[in-house]
Amino acid sequence: MQSKANNMPLISVIMPAYNAEKTIKTAIKSILNQTLRDFEFIIINDGSTDKTKDIIKSFADSRIVLIDKPKNQGVASAINDGIEIAKGKYIARMDADDESLPERFTMQIDFFNKNPDIDVLGTAIFSIAPAKNKITRFPKKHYQCLNELTRGVCIAHPSAMLRKNIIKRVKYKPKYFAEDYKLWVDLAKQGAKFANLTTPLLKYNIHGENISIIKNKEQQDSTNLIKKEYLEFYLGVIYPQYSKELDWLADLSTKNISLTALNHFYRSLNLHLKHNKKNLKIIFKRAIKNHIYLLQYQWNIISPILLLYFLRYKLKQIIKK
Repeated sequence: MQSKANNMPLISVIMPAYNAEKTIKTAIKSILNQTLRDFEFIIINDGSTDKTKDIIKSFADSRIVLIDKPKNQGVASAINDGIEIAKGKYIARMDADDESLPERFTMQIDFFNKNPDIDVLGTAIFSIAPAKNKITRFPKKHYQCLNELTRGVCIAHPSAMLRKNIIKRVKYKPKYFAEDYKLWVDLAKQGAKFANLTTPLLKYNIHGENISIIKNKEQQDSTNLIKKEYLEFYLGVIYPQYSKELDWLADLSTKNISLTALNHFYRSLNLHLKHNKKNLKIIFKRAIKNHIYLLQYQWNIISPILLLYFLRYKLKQIIKK
């Protein structure tokens, strides 16, 4: 099934698949029906035990390259295998349970041609769920994507297209369940530039078999570790061990807290802030340097020291009442 063409494809589409017999046919058709046809389609059958492999082999298209792995090794490892053999100038991601709209590649390549400084490009998506369908949009500009990384992913993974030279330097980390979030953070640390198209060009299916739902706890634990890493790198601070307490106090208007407890915490904040004024200056300098606009953050995820200042102000107001 591997193409014998001598010419290098413009795009290498990489799609891992594990027991995806219910959805993979639609996913494959959506890629083969792209209006831009200059691509190879690398599909990694990641140890499937159902009819996934048979469905892949039923497509007689020379652009399809099948990697058949006897054992399941996970999404990150499968994608890395695809990157190793990719010939294209760009890497396009795709998942076996989603559907790309026909103009996706055309619009993404057109954007790359007009914006040579951008390394990673996502799109808005149609989120398809049993209860409700909606359009989900992600930050359009690079600095907005950096802001969004403080909360989570800034690009819908299966909508992403990347320049191969940048992803070759980083690759996916298999030990992280939130492999896409880790990749975006690693790329940001390498200086990669991000952007998103506002046009929905992917149908993202939300269902009970999504890895993020099946492995929800592992995904959340992994996300928290990556978020901590990102904040420490860009803001130069250590995420506080008492972050849960800070989250709890961030919305004081809905809490019934004793005045004694508030006074005690207020004194603790003053003591902490007294020793961190120098750190605050460093935080602002790094934030400005990296185009992170702190005031756009949710208070419970910005710099811990700035959060402490905010809480002290709120506490002072309540204590005076």
